[in-house]
Amino acid sequence: MNDLRTALVAGFQWRSDPPVWPARRQYYADYTAWWRDAEILAGIGPALAGLFRDVEPT
Repeated sequence: MNDLRTALVAGFQWRSDPPVWPARRQYYADYTAWWRDAEILAGIGPALAGLFRDVEPT
């Protein structure tokens, strides 16, 4: 789990488009690196499911 967390943090960046005057710069989350890594993709589902081990879905 720690390895997945480290990989998720490493693959995440805040990006922005150039500001258009007089508007302020707009930032957006860029997590596209996650989709290029098979190990991250394989770990996301089980990690999310692990958050709800005690719940019985209906």
